[in-house]
Amino acid sequence: MLQNNKILIIDDEKTICVGCQLVFQKQGCTVDMAMSGREGIDRASREDFDVVITDYKMPDVNGDEVVKEIKQKKPEQPIIMITGYAEILPEKQAKRLGVEDYITKPFNPDEIIGAVSRVLDRGTINKNALAEKIMLRDTFITNIENPVKRAAARLIFWMLCLFGLTVTFLLVTRIALLAVLILCAFFGYVPYIPSFLITGVVPVP
Repeated sequence: MLQNNKILIIDDEKTICVGCQLVFQKQGCTVDMAMSGREGIDRASREDFDVVITDYKMPDVNGDEVVKEIKQKKPEQPIIMITGYAEILPEKQAKRLGVEDYITKPFNPDEIIGAVSRVLDRGTINKNALAEKIMLRDTFITNIENPVKRAAARLIFWMLCLFGLTVTFLLVTRIALLAVLILCAFFGYVPYIPSFLITGVVPVP
C-alpha cells in the first residue's frame, strides 16, 4: 500500500528520523530526513513528497510554524504531526494547524504506518472524486458534436457556476443583515436599511 511513496521526516532527534526511515524503507518507500524545522521547510519547498512527517517541538522552528510555511507554498501537501505527551494536540487544534493527522510519542511502527496510510487513502479518494467530476463534465461537453452547441454548453456550465456563487453570496449577506437587525433590536436601536437590501430589487429613479 505504501510502496513507491516518498516521505520526508522532520525531527531534531536522530533516533526518531532513523527509526522512521527504517520502518518506511521496509514498506518500499523512499525516505528523506531533515534534522531541523528550517531544513525541513526548505526540503519540502524544493522537492515533492507524498507525505511530510514533522515533530511538534523543535529547537529552531516549532512544528506549527513548519506546517504553516509548507502549507503556504504547497496547500495540498499532506502533513502528519508527531507530538509528545506534554504537548498532545486536541483534534480541533490539529485541524487549525492544517495537519491531516497526528500521533503521540512514544509510538510503534504500526501506528506511524497507519497514520501515513490513512492520509494517503484520503488523498487518493479526494483525487479520484475530483477526477470523476471533471471527466463527467468533459465527457458531456465533448460528446456534443456541433461546435456551436458545444461552445454554448461550456458557456451554460460556467454561467451556472457563477449563478451558484452569486446565490450563495446573497444568502450569506441576508443572514448577516438579519443578525445585525436582531442585535439592533436587542439594544433598542433602529437603523436605516435601504429596501433593496431586503427585497433584492433596486428602485428605478
